[in-house]
Amino acid sequence: MPIKTDTVGVFRSSDRNAYLRTSLGPGNADVQPFPVGASGDVPVVGDWDGDGVDSLGFFRPSDRTFHLRNTLDAGGPSDLAFSVADFAQSGDVPLIGDWDGDGRDGIGAYRPADRTFRLRDALSAGGADVSFGYGTAGDTPIAGDWNGDGRDTVGVFRPSTGAMFLRDSLGSGAADRSFDHVRIDPGDLPIVGDWDGDGTDTTGAYKPSTRTVTVLAGNTATAAVTASYRYGGAGDRPLAGDFTLDTAAPDPARLAKVYGFYADPDAHPDAWLAAHPDDSRAPAIRAAMARRPGAHWFGSWSGDIAEAVDDYVSAAAAVRKVPILVAYDIPGRDCGGASSGGAGSPAAYREWISDFAAGVGDRPAIVVIEPDALAQADAGCMPDPDDLRTRFDLVRYAIEQFGGRAWAYADGGNAHWVPPATMADRLRRAGVAEAHGVAVNVSNFFTTAESTSYAEQVRAGTGKPYLIDTSRNGNGGQPGKWCNPVGAKLGAPSRVDGATGPELTLWVKVPGDSDGADASCGHGSDIPAGTFSPDLATHLINGD
Repeated sequence: MPIKTDTVGVFRSSDRNAYLRTSLGPGNADVQPFPVGASGDVPVVGDWDGDGVDSLGFFRPSDRTFHLRNTLDAGGPSDLAFSVADFAQSGDVPLIGDWDGDGRDGIGAYRPADRTFRLRDALSAGGADVSFGYGTAGDTPIAGDWNGDGRDTVGVFRPSTGAMFLRDSLGSGAADRSFDHVRIDPGDLPIVGDWDGDGTDTTGAYKPSTRTVTVLAGNTATAAVTASYRYGGAGDRPLAGDFTLDTAAPDPARLAKVYGFYADPDAHPDAWLAAHPDDSRAPAIRAAMARRPGAHWFGSWSGDIAEAVDDYVSAAAAVRKVPILVAYDIPGRDCGGASSGGAGSPAAYREWISDFAAGVGDRPAIVVIEPDALAQADAGCMPDPDDLRTRFDLVRYAIEQFGGRAWAYADGGNAHWVPPATMADRLRRAGVAEAHGVAVNVSNFFTTAESTSYAEQVRAGTGKPYLIDTSRNGNGGQPGKWCNPVGAKLGAPSRVDGATGPELTLWVKVPGDSDGADASCGHGSDIPAGTFSPDLATHLINGD
């Protein structure tokens, strides 16, 4: 079981963001701040999936539901959401702890009206596994492993005196430990954590008046102070947990599972919102698309490619996120279509993609290699056999530039373009054996189920895992309808998926960007490819 070492962050009610630190000391947030819940919701911290890293969620008093997310971001919906109406009532206080010692936290509620704890091991709807009374009127409930046996129990903090009263078992009775530490005052907010990784939780306090964190080395009146420092702002409330992934050199999936994928701050929807904050379409676009993790596309417009990529990957690394990048500069790009262009020669492309890979280095990243390049690698697009051979050679060369923790995915078309056996053959010819995987449905609309069926057939011929672009596949697509089709809808946000099916589902295409200015377009036939349109974005949000 991973060793837990807890630190302290804060929740800021003014913007509902969590600001988390990965060490006990002052400084800026180490994890990119992210919003938690809505007005009236109560943030909670726990290890919901047993991976050794705590993440956040919230309890909604209005309907007595928990909403829990395994990733330290707001890039998607809750991983778990369930009602505890079977044992919780209005006015109850949520409580989190590993009551059964299985390495995953459970939930509970403390009822101030009758000073009763009601605790449940499973993260699901149902009744309490144990309930008992403890404490006196006005007490604040706390939970922790006070004796190092691997199971959390409860206690109370008495705001009127600043004293702690801790139980070693889940039941009524006298406190097994009670103390009043000189550094914890009446009116402070209690915090609990394993500050030194020894397997035993100790207490501490957050003093709102001075925004001071104080954590103790033991649960006694004379315990030494492990750390004391200022952090946070006016009105903040403390959040204690282990927010650090201890794995050395984690791969992209492991890192993204904990901290999420990078949300490009200059993504087209965000840039448009910054320039048009009062536009009537802005609220819906802000709610559906702002700060959502997705890909950044690089091409000849990117300037010095090594510098541009390095800057982007470095910005993601600074907030512990995994960047998603698309390399899109192959000569003869898009077969002269709406997104035509690319490097001026094979030699120029080799230099460009080598510099691109140098910008990534051996840092965690997802790189999609040249969308449509292999789907269009046929005599219809390239009647000259030399051009066709060059296309395969260039894709192979691009794949070979990446390795280590930079996961390269060769583009494998979509479910209604090239037959899967043919695509598998093209991928093998292009050196997919050296790639991490295959990307499907990039910039297209077919459902995740359709794309999975297709990708599994491609996988049978390549042996490679795959990712699916879900940016616009919420309503599915129709063969031949490739340009801003009517009825397209946003799909599931970027995430790491399970052991079967897609490895990743990502927003690769930037939602709201046009597919091209073409008479066949369902919407926006005059909007050039790659140009953001608030009208196209609104259609995707509404699915019309």
